[in-house]
Amino acid sequence: MIIKKNRYNQLKLFSKKNDIYSHKIRMVLSIKNLYIKINKILLNNLPKKIFNFYNYKKKKKIFFSKRLMLIDRYIILYESNIIINYINEKFPYPILISKNILKKSENNFITNNIKFNWYKLINIIDNNIKNYKEKSKNQLSKEFSKLSYFFIKKSSFLINLKLTLLDCYIAPILWKIKKLKININGKYKDEIYNYMYYVFSQEKFIKSLTKYEKKYYFKI
Repeated sequence: MIIKKNRYNQLKLFSKKNDIYSHKIRMVLSIKNLYIKINKILLNNLPKKIFNFYNYKKKKKIFFSKRLMLIDRYIILYESNIIINYINEKFPYPILISKNILKKSENNFITNNIKFNWYKLINIIDNNIKNYKEKSKNQLSKEFSKLSYFFIKKSSFLINLKLTLLDCYIAPILWKIKKLKININGKYKDEIYNYMYYVFSQEKFIKSLTKYEKKYYFKI
């Protein structure tokens, strides 16, 4: 599908250069062939018109407390999950969510687990919270093992693998494990590594990375 430039040239993503929430959004954008500039989330590089929504006293607190934001003309969106839903609605093709009810339900179950468990643990590790960092690393490693059946299934069909929304949630976390010194153990670690090598070699994934992520994170 060819998307006319004027359909998405108003999109602006503001985020930190190594933000994992931004990465899953960038991966969705890449799969949908929407290549937009990623702007650093600084007060002085935000469009002036968006300050109309807030008074001067509050604006610094609001913008610097947000991990990222997407601006589409006069629409301002916060939170990665909301942004991804918006992109999927506005640019439905290629389809990232299965139309099969059973597969869709299974993927939603896994995605919710990743949203509320994996990303929570990554935040603790990334922010270097004392007394919880090592415990969170071990817990995240166990979470990978819990999802072993997913990686086994994926590893069996890598030739025909199409990147989905679920991959957009999983891959950014797996990309960071080497930098964060998180080990993958268990009976099915080979299947997990097979999945990682395949996804990380995909052109769409590579294009979703920032220069910072390419330099310091998992190397194929």
